[in-house]
Amino acid sequence: MLTDYQGLQERVAEKRPLLMLDRAAILEPGQKVQAVKLVSMDEEFFQGHFPNAPIMPGVLQVAAMSQAAALLLPPPPAADCLPWLAGMHRIKFRKPVLPGDLLVVDATFVSHDPATGETVFSAQTSVDGDVTCQGQVRLAWRPRAAFSRPPVELMPARHDYGVAAPAGAMKTEEIMKVIPHRYPFLLIDRIVHADVPTQRMVGIKNVTGNEPFMAGLPVPFVPGYLQVEMCAQVGCVLALSLPENQGKLGFFMAVDDAKFHAPVVPGDQLLIDTISSLRSRFGKGEAKIYVGDQLMTEVQIKFAIVDREAAAGANAAGGAA
Repeated sequence: MLTDYQGLQERVAEKRPLLMLDRAAILEPGQKVQAVKLVSMDEEFFQGHFPNAPIMPGVLQVAAMSQAAALLLPPPPAADCLPWLAGMHRIKFRKPVLPGDLLVVDATFVSHDPATGETVFSAQTSVDGDVTCQGQVRLAWRPRAAFSRPPVELMPARHDYGVAAPAGAMKTEEIMKVIPHRYPFLLIDRIVHADVPTQRMVGIKNVTGNEPFMAGLPVPFVPGYLQVEMCAQVGCVLALSLPENQGKLGFFMAVDDAKFHAPVVPGDQLLIDTISSLRSRFGKGEAKIYVGDQLMTEVQIKFAIVDREAAAGANAAGGAA
C-alpha cells in the first residue's frame, strides 16, 4: 500500500518543516515499512546545518525513522491519540546525507510491551544502498492532552546544578564563534556554566511557541530528536572549547541511549547539564535536561573531533562523518 505526501500528513503527527518523509509503502502491515525522503537544498535546516557545508542533521534522519515506524503502530487505544517518541537506542550515524540524495527509510517491528504500551522498532536510512543511520526507536500512543503539560507555576526556579560560583558563561554570539550551527538549527541560547578542565558544561534553551518547528506539530512541544540535538550542541561547545580543538568541528557519531520522560512545551526554560570525556579525537557525553527540578530527558552520545579541511573533503566526497 503506497501513501503519498498528503496521506503522510494525515497519518504522521509531524507536518512541514518536520515531516521527513515524502512517500511510504507498507510492505507488511504492522511489520515492515519503507519510505523515501528526497533531500533538497531548499530545506530550511540547510541554512544552519551547515551554511558552508550543508549536511542533513543526523537527528532528522532519526525523525524520518520514527515517522516511518509510526506507520506500523497498532491502532490507538482511544480517539485523539498521537505517537510519542519515548526513546532511542544504539543510534549510529555512519555517513553524511547531502542535498540531492534520495534517502531510503526502512523500519521493522521488533517487540511490544503491553504493560507500558511501548513498541520497539529497528530502523535505518540509506543512500544508494549505503547505510547512513541505523538503530532502534521506541514509540507509544499518548492522548493529545498529555502533550500540553499544564504549568504548575508561571516560571519554575532553575534547577540547582550544584555549582556555587558558575563560570565561563557564553551568550549566543559567543557560542556561534565556537560551533558552526546557525538559524534555524542553532538550538541553544546560552551557556551558563563552563568548566573545561572537568569537561562539564551547562546550557540554556528557552522554548517559545514562536519556534519555527512548532508549525510542524499538531500541538506545540519539542520532539525528542530535537532535544538530543540540543544536548549534542552543548557538548560540541564544550569539546571545541578545549585549546587543542579550537577551530575544529564536532561530528555527531551515535546516540547510545535516550529517554524522554515528559513533554517539553512553550514556556519551559531547559537547563541542559552535559558532562563529556574525550580521548584523542573521540568522545562520549552524558546529558540531562531539566525544567525546574523535573528531569525531562536523559541522553548518552558519542562524537568525534575533526579538522575543518578533512570535514570539507568528506562532505565533498560523500564519505563517512
